[in-house]
Amino acid sequence: MRLSKRFVYSGIATVVTAAVVTGAWWWYSSDSSDDESSDAEITDSLNSGGPAGHPIHKPRLTLSGNELLFDRELHILPESWKYLDKLRHQFDVYLILTVQDQEQADSIKNELQHANFFSLLDIQKLLFSQTTEGRGHMVRHIEPYIHIDSDIAIVEKVAPFIPRCIYLDQNASALVETEAVFKRNNVEHLQRLADSSLLK
Repeated sequence: MRLSKRFVYSGIATVVTAAVVTGAWWWYSSDSSDDESSDAEITDSLNSGGPAGHPIHKPRLTLSGNELLFDRELHILPESWKYLDKLRHQFDVYLILTVQDQEQADSIKNELQHANFFSLLDIQKLLFSQTTEGRGHMVRHIEPYIHIDSDIAIVEKVAPFIPRCIYLDQNASALVETEAVFKRNNVEHLQRLADSSLLK
């Protein structure tokens, strides 16, 4: 099943002036021209703060779940629960998954609901993208303090615009250090998420 012209994301948050935003619907087209046009498709964000209207004061963290918290079939990995539990106490966490289509996104969301996953993560902050390029675009609009990803192209794209990036390379490739992006002071290269100081 292919996506329709516009893909409905399951909630995305962005920044509206100085207010911290907790969720919004974002429409994204898979056409190559949409890097320019998708900005206009982000709806007004819900400036409601945290639960019961309380403001959120934690820094935002975006995290690509593919092959980091989820396996290749997009089933959550057992260790992901403890990682998210630690991160949510320090950060306002947004989890982004790259999926094939809306049907797969709905299936993942239903599976996580039955597993009580949303006791760890605000359901509005589970976000879906059809492409890695779309994932990078979402990160840019959320404007996190930290982004964690296993795709070096996404890290390279967002690193100039946010304070800190963590690139997770499970193969620990030595060659990757020659990439220009690692000359940036705000990019950290790790083999595993468990190695990050964020989880210590």
